Amino acid sequence: MPARLLFIDDDAAVRDVVSATLIHEGFDVVCAHGGAEALIALETGQFDAVVSDLHMPGMSGLEFCQRAHRTWPDLPVVLVTAFGSMETAVAAIRAGAYDFITKPIQVPELLLTLSRALEHRQLKAENKQLRDAMARHSPSADMIGDSPAMQEVYGMLGRLAQTTPPCSSRARAAPAKS
Repeated sequence: MPARLLFIDDDAAVRDVVSATLIHEGFDVVCAHGGAEALIALETGQFDAVVSDLHMPGMSGLEFCQRAHRTWPDLPVVLVTAFGSMETAVAAIRAGAYDFITKPIQVPELLLTLSRALEHRQLKAENKQLRDAMARHSPSADMIGDSPAMQEVYGMLGRLAQTTPPCSSRARAAPAKS
């Protein structure tokens, strides 16, 4: 199933060219002409990533990114601008953007950035699933009690789980010859 992208730009020509390119590259693309329209699209649909222009009338890309990040913190947003500077890049990252690229959009750069953003999102999702599975199957998950003595037992179990068992390959290494 192709990754579903939301592409936001107030310039219709840019929207048409970039979305056609992304569709040609195998993405499912939905376009919005501004931040408000994009927020409505996010509320009504599922997206794997967002690419947004930075300078748009009404709601800037930074404001859109901040609002999107509050509601969908795991959704990577890539901001694009013709006015790139270190200050703008820092502001974009602080707003919750995954990355920041400059115009004119270079297709290889955009594809690489999207690939990394989608991989990052997938790794975060897998990490969360693994943490949830570990929490469900931890030794203390089946134990009952919150007394100070039980808290000490839970702590010892946690520390013990992080140690190397005596039968590990390091413990079985041949002794050094004298």
